[in-house]
Amino acid sequence: MASYDVLREIVGNGSNLVLSSGVSYDLIRELAATAKRTGAKLTVTTSVSYDLLRELSAAYGNTITFVDGLDNFKKD
Repeated sequence: MASYDVLREIVGNGSNLVLSSGVSYDLIRELAATAKRTGAKLTVTTSVSYDLLRELSAAYGNTITFVDGLDNFKKD
């Protein structure tokens, strides 16, 4: 996994980012705000708290894409 600084730089450059593993909620919020500012799209799994999902959806709308059921694709 890339370091948090690299993730910030990717989104800061306007590139889209898919987060398929866990990162801190504060980082997700920061990346979402950066994505909204730069026009990037951020994709996160729905395996985070429902309150955070609602918060992100309300605050960032189309900037955020949610993937549900990603846990079903884990390797054995």
